Amino acid sequence: MHTEKNNEPDTRERIQEPAVDKNTKKVIKYAPVEPAIIPKSIASPSLLSIIFTQKFEMHLPYYRQEKQFEQMGAVISRQDMANWQQQAYLRLEPLFELLKKAVKDGPVIQMDETPVQVISDIKSAEVESKDKHESYMWLTLGGSAGKKVTWYEYHPTRAGCHAKMFLEGYSGYCVPTVRASRRV
Repeated sequence: MHTEKNNEPDTRERIQEPAVDKNTKKVIKYAPVEPAIIPKSIASPSLLSIIFTQKFEMHLPYYRQEKQFEQMGAVISRQDMANWQQQAYLRLEPLFELLKKAVKDGPVIQMDETPVQVISDIKSAEVESKDKHESYMWLTLGGSAGKKVTWYEYHPTRAGCHAKMFLEGYSGYCVPTVRASRRV
């Protein structure tokens, strides 16, 4: 098995001769390596699910999770967790595209934009030197009968171009909120 990153053989393939048990003289066979979400990493699916659930469901930042892991005797840095998040996102992009397509499969789509407070890392005249500014989470509900899909998409503004971009190629009905309908 070769990894995608550098096309090197897996450690188990590097063994030239099969291992032999000294007592029984039987050949030890190795189980094939399970495919990993993030190759050459300790990030198993269960570890990733714990980290991401803590981050996105429980709103626990990576620096606090890092401290929790240290208390348990595990060294997992916040940089590793952030990198795993990005790598997992890239691996899941094909699934995201299928979900967006599924939203557009039905005859009717409902759209709404909901304001969310976002901590600003850039101070500008638009933000008026505040630490927080208002951005928008665009929610879309659609899909075929019996297969409803909800899609959430973050955008820093509520400009109609976001809805237009999402609806590109869609030929059914769109039921927006009153506020969003003025912008689409």
